[in-house]
Amino acid sequence: EIAESVVLIWYQEADRDFASYGTGFAIDTLGHILTCDHVIANRKSVTVAFPVNGRERNLPAEIVARNPAIDTALLKIDYTGMKPVSLGSSMRLRMGNFLAFAGYPLGYTVEAELSPSLTTGYVSALRWWRVMPQGPRLRMLQIDCTVAIGTSGSPVFDPGTGAVVGMMKSHIRTAGMVLNDEDVLGAIQQLPQELAVSAGIGLAIPIDPIEGFLRASGVELP
Repeated sequence: EIAESVVLIWYQEADRDFASYGTGFAIDTLGHILTCDHVIANRKSVTVAFPVNGRERNLPAEIVARNPAIDTALLKIDYTGMKPVSLGSSMRLRMGNFLAFAGYPLGYTVEAELSPSLTTGYVSALRWWRVMPQGPRLRMLQIDCTVAIGTSGSPVFDPGTGAVVGMMKSHIRTAGMVLNDEDVLGAIQQLPQELAVSAGIGLAIPIDPIEGFLRASGVELP
């Protein structure tokens, strides 16, 4: 059912022939969409795509609020028909918990029906890392799974309850370098693709600090 809440977020690069894209998900019935801040970059507006009755619908999205320190952004579309996710808590997560996330790893790179992909994995670690160099330490969810480009902003949820416990941020790539916890997230984003290979590890932002961001942005949560 969570697939009904997931959207593709994209925008056309002015100096390129292809679009940049990521994932987001509905958090209420008022048109609010949650995603990662790095997905929207420095754009003032983006486009949100999702299926309605078997047909693809594209709507412009306004960027309502951003918090780069925890890599989180809130969008708003003029549409009230989306099914919101159920927000849970990440505080009770432990190593070994089974989780899943739904997103758009291929975006518009292939001719395919607009439908999110489901990926599963286990919590392999819970690490206190800074999402950004000057940001707060968050209890990041380290998940043993393959994370493709385009799935940033995907809801991470408990398959048993459907409750969202985090938001997928990125995957770890490695070039055999040794880093400490303070440097690793920055290095993940800066590694050239040709020097790095997928390490089969995903990093997700816990939902609890995201809920604080949403409330501070004026979103009414249950």
